[in-house]
Amino acid sequence: MDRTKYSTRISRGVWRNLNRPVHLPRLNLPQRFTLLGLAVTLLLAGGFGYWLSQRMAQEALQDSARETAALVAGWVGEVSAQDFLPGEPAYQAWRRRLEGVGRLGGVEVRVWSPQGALVYPDDPHPIQQDGVRRALAEGAVSARVTEGRLEVVVPVRVAARVVGAYQVYRPVAPLEERISRLQAWAWGGSLGVFALVFMSLFPLLRGASREIQRMAYHDPLTGLPGRHLLREIAEATLARTHRTGMGVALVILDLDHFQEINDTWGAPAGDLLLKRVGERLQAELRPGDVLCRWGGDEFALLVSDVNLSGVAEVAKRILLSFGEPFELPGHRQRVYVQASLGVALYPEDGASLEELLRAANAALRRAKEDDLGVAFYRTDHDRHTQDRLALQAALHQAFQEDDLTLHYQSILDLKTGALDRAEALLRWYRVGELVLPGAFIPVAEESGLIQSLDRFVLRRATSEAARLGLQVSVNLSPKSLHAPEVVEWVRQALAESGLEPARLWLEITALGFGRSLTPEEEQIIVHLEALRAMGVRIALDDFGLGPASLARLKHFPVDLFKIAPDFIAGIGKDPHDEAILRSLIALGHGLGLRVLAEGVETTEQIGWLREAGCDLAQGYGVARPVPVEILRMAPLSGWL
Repeated sequence: MDRTKYSTRISRGVWRNLNRPVHLPRLNLPQRFTLLGLAVTLLLAGGFGYWLSQRMAQEALQDSARETAALVAGWVGEVSAQDFLPGEPAYQAWRRRLEGVGRLGGVEVRVWSPQGALVYPDDPHPIQQDGVRRALAEGAVSARVTEGRLEVVVPVRVAARVVGAYQVYRPVAPLEERISRLQAWAWGGSLGVFALVFMSLFPLLRGASREIQRMAYHDPLTGLPGRHLLREIAEATLARTHRTGMGVALVILDLDHFQEINDTWGAPAGDLLLKRVGERLQAELRPGDVLCRWGGDEFALLVSDVNLSGVAEVAKRILLSFGEPFELPGHRQRVYVQASLGVALYPEDGASLEELLRAANAALRRAKEDDLGVAFYRTDHDRHTQDRLALQAALHQAFQEDDLTLHYQSILDLKTGALDRAEALLRWYRVGELVLPGAFIPVAEESGLIQSLDRFVLRRATSEAARLGLQVSVNLSPKSLHAPEVVEWVRQALAESGLEPARLWLEITALGFGRSLTPEEEQIIVHLEALRAMGVRIALDDFGLGPASLARLKHFPVDLFKIAPDFIAGIGKDPHDEAILRSLIALGHGLGLRVLAEGVETTEQIGWLREAGCDLAQGYGVARPVPVEILRMAPLSGWL
């Protein structure tokens, strides 16, 4: 079946179909999230249990130290300062009591004098540990486990003064048993408490995991599957289709002029419209088809088990569904929106999702450029895409290497027959061949280079006009006019060139604007008023085309409008065009504006316009665009 027969705009109508739910593949994200929560719980329980067990072991050691200090005090009884001085009578009696303590099971006692000397038992080479020094200096009780024994150092006070220290060694087995019991209780209690916490939080964890899954795989605005989920479904679908031999189609849908809705009514209205579009598209799904929001105002539809005629029928139903307006709560006016579709088939147009996406997007661009509504992918779409990318790269290089130049088209004053001014036109010779502006200006707008090109033309044109002593017209794109820096760009160009502001005309297009002003247009008007305050003059280009030209005159501060060439071609041929021309000239003069006729080709047209009272003329019948060198050598004067 010939695909080209479906590349046409299908008339709008109403199509109703029952929608059946699409069963999406089950993902294991909730299970992974639950296992992660359990792992975190065990980690926290282990960390807390370890900290608690160490804390309880330390407290058990301190308890043993205090217990030992109390036992020693009970064993030895009351002491005096003389007890720690060998040679004193009290020392001998005190020593016998210490020997009795040493006969207790596994207990060893050492006694240190206030000066840090070992006074019991006799040892010619005593070693004084840190615990002994702290006890004598600070009066602190300390304990530690060393060499398989519990060592406790207890300061001895008489009348609140440290007179010595006991160093007691005891069996460590009772302490170790106590610490083991405490640690087992700490570990078990921690695990039990955290297990209860995990069980109580388990429903919350599962709910959170499901919400994370929804956010990861679904669009938060429309609730439709997102591009990540579509990729997973597409991989499984393509693998199944490869085995069964049935066809699969990928459809990319883009809303036409969606930005105008955002600009006019605001982003909330645009978001609401996207929701309504998603709901309407879902109503057109067949069982097994998958719809996702691809991003911005684009949607992607994966159509399974379908051939060329089947996917053409699906595309037809989708386009027909847009024949009904969209109701937006909170907005009285109903919204009519159209869409463009690009279609790619598996396996003819691509063996993977990435290849199908590339092909569908190429077809979508063709559908939008040619106003087809729906376009099926063809190999020549790739050629145009590659040519566009190559042209974009070459344009960037030409701009960086200063390979762009200006030609000037003279504008004739019909009353005096002299040159009024010249319009600066950007020219690009690529490998010796002229690239028409209609080919590279759209590429510059898409690539974001248009503002740099506008600045280049502005600076070059003002500089050359100042040298020639001419007035010059420069075209500015809407993107440049909306830029906050545009007024400063013009001021800087005038200052660098020395051109008087009154000798500079800025031309803005009348196309592309609606009847009501958007916030962007209001900002443009602010910039135009600032430029006029500087002395720069404004011309409205392509006047008469589109439904909004008269509205532009009401709002935009202009000094002149240029009548579109479509009307000039009818001079001497179409009385209706001549009547329109006379009305437009009278309208301009009635508003205090000068009027310029574009596209003048013949001397007869020039004579008619002069008799009709038109002010200026421009076109091949007046002069062709020429480089600045030729314009300098042959200025236009005395033409009539």
